[in-house]
Amino acid sequence: MPMKTRNNENLRLKISTFISKSGLFYWINLINYCLSVIRIALRNPIFVFSFLIIMTISSAGVWAPYLYDLNLSPACAFDQEAIKNTTKVYPSYEPSKLHSKEADHPDIEKAMEIACFYSGEMEKKLLQGFSVFMFSLGILGGIAFDFFVSLRERMEEEGDQPIEKVNLIRTREFAGFFLWVMAILLSSYGLKEPTVNNNTVIFGSSLAIFLWICVNHNKAQFKHKPPEPKNIEAGGNEVNHDLTGEGLS
Repeated sequence: MPMKTRNNENLRLKISTFISKSGLFYWINLINYCLSVIRIALRNPIFVFSFLIIMTISSAGVWAPYLYDLNLSPACAFDQEAIKNTTKVYPSYEPSKLHSKEADHPDIEKAMEIACFYSGEMEKKLLQGFSVFMFSLGILGGIAFDFFVSLRERMEEEGDQPIEKVNLIRTREFAGFFLWVMAILLSSYGLKEPTVNNNTVIFGSSLAIFLWICVNHNKAQFKHKPPEPKNIEAGGNEVNHDLTGEGLS
C-alpha cells in the first residue's frame, strides 16, 4: 500500500474517532443530510419539475391577487341593505351621527365607494403576510399529515435496522419537528401584519418549503435509475429516406 494512501486512511480514522468521541457525530450527520437533500433534489429533473408545478399551484393565493391586480378590500363588498339595517357604531364619526337610524345612508355608501376606490389604487404587494402565512400553513399541514400517515410503516422498517441507524433517523425527525414548529411560528407573524412584506414570514415560508423537499425528495414516485450508457441512443442524426410523393416537376 502506498505511503500516501496509508496516511490518508490514518487521518480519516483519526477524524472519525474525534467526531465520535466529541459528540459531534449527529450534528455533522444532520448538516451532511441537508446538503445531500439539496444535491439529490437538484439532480432529479422529475422532482424539480414536480416541485415547481406543486409550489406554483399551492402559492396561487400569493401571486394571483398581484398578477391580476385583484382588489380584495372588504370596502368593495358592502351591501346596501346591510348598511340600512346595521346598528354598528363607527368611531370616526360624531356620536350623534353614529347610529344607522340617524345617519345619512347615501353618505355611508359614498364613503364605502371612496374607500374601495382608494384601496384599489394602492400599490399591490406580492408577498403579503397573510397570503404567505396561508401558503406555509398548507405546506406544513401536508407535511404533518404525511408524517402521521406513514408513521406505522416507518416503525416497521426501523425494526430491522441497527440501533445506530435508528438513532440517526430519530435525530432527523426531531430536527424536522423543530423546524416545523419554527416555520409555523415565524409564518404566523403574517397575521400581525397581513398586508405587509415581512422578512420573518418569508423566512418561515422558506423553512416550510425546505421541509417539504426533505419529506418528498426521496419518495418512490420521484426515483429513477440513471440509464445505462449502452442503452442510450444518440438522436438528432437520423434521416428518413423513405420519402413518398412525386417530388418537383
